[in-house]
Amino acid sequence: MHEGWKKETLGSIATNVKSVRSAADDTDIPYVALEHMTPGEPFIREYGSSVETVSVTTRFQRGDVLFGKLRPYLNKVAVADREGCCTNEVLVWRSADHQRLLPEFLALVLRDRRAINFAVKLSAGTRMPRTSASQMNRYEVALPPLIEQKRIVDLMASVDGAVAANYRLVESNRHARSVMLTTALSRSSAADSDHWESKVLADLCGDGGTIQTGPFGSQLHSYDYVEEGTPVVMPTNMWHGRIVLDGIARVKEEDRDRLSRHSLRTGDIVYSRRGDVTKSAQVTDSEEGFLCGTGCLLVRPNSDVHSDWLYHWLNRDGTKKWVVDHAVGATMANLNTKILGRVPVDVPPASTQRKIAELANAFDAMDQAARENLSRYRDLRSNILSSLLSGNHRIQESYDDLLGLAA
Repeated sequence: MHEGWKKETLGSIATNVKSVRSAADDTDIPYVALEHMTPGEPFIREYGSSVETVSVTTRFQRGDVLFGKLRPYLNKVAVADREGCCTNEVLVWRSADHQRLLPEFLALVLRDRRAINFAVKLSAGTRMPRTSASQMNRYEVALPPLIEQKRIVDLMASVDGAVAANYRLVESNRHARSVMLTTALSRSSAADSDHWESKVLADLCGDGGTIQTGPFGSQLHSYDYVEEGTPVVMPTNMWHGRIVLDGIARVKEEDRDRLSRHSLRTGDIVYSRRGDVTKSAQVTDSEEGFLCGTGCLLVRPNSDVHSDWLYHWLNRDGTKKWVVDHAVGATMANLNTKILGRVPVDVPPASTQRKIAELANAFDAMDQAARENLSRYRDLRSNILSSLLSGNHRIQESYDDLLGLAA
């Protein structure tokens, strides 16, 4: 480390705030739950209302750092821009001395991947891992002099601005896509509406198509999975309508052959049948031959249906709401082939299906490019932050002229 930097523990320079707000307090103040925080982003996306919660909460002040302790690997760390209260699944941190630790620098310390990895390593619980304030108090921080903290804070604010601009572009593309699809998939807005037909999903999956359940646990066991082999698609492998390979389970060739009826083809649509029953992904050429896994339903339209168009229909807001409303289960939503087969579908002529699919796919390509760019910016930001906080790379004093801090 450079001269003037000191090794400190988090608990020696910051305070874990434990200001309790009673559930009986009916004062309406801003409320933050974990769903109001975006993984990897340093801001609170939206605030709820404290009158909507019936549990005890923790009060926070403007400038406090909110750190999600449940599943800390999600990296939900944000700076409060107003006073309010938050769920007890969030730890509230505050600088113990502003002349020693800038609140903005504290936020950077807790956003750093080393802090996140530390929290993950010491988390307790398998299904619902949590870290704690007592564990985080032990986290070692390289603390620079105040002037260097200001330099790092200012530089990272510029980097955050660039990431935020890309994030807004992703959100803008998503909104534009949603508006476009809402109009394109609306029968009432179509010039050829007289040629649209009202059907259910099962009607589109006969004559060579299918709606079927993935293999049950008795057919596919956890001990069947291997490091190399045919990928098996689970709900956790679905992300924004695509199948992701990170952490995907695999099976040997003999198991693939044994479960061949669950083999995926290009154009198939895989649904989660438990929990988030609106989660789905479309199979591309790259996933041809993968297996539909446990916890999934397979939708395969017949050759008369444009699979891209059908995927977009099934992912419109109206269809998602129908699926949620008709799912069964008291504690967890569940889907089955009968429910999915009853999903209402307004079917346009084949030429219209193709046009809608082409338009939607063009928006999806823009969205994918914007997401990849955002991911690159986020990776760059993470690397810059870790480098600056390590004390191994120093911002030159000439930076003060830009900051206006030298005086």
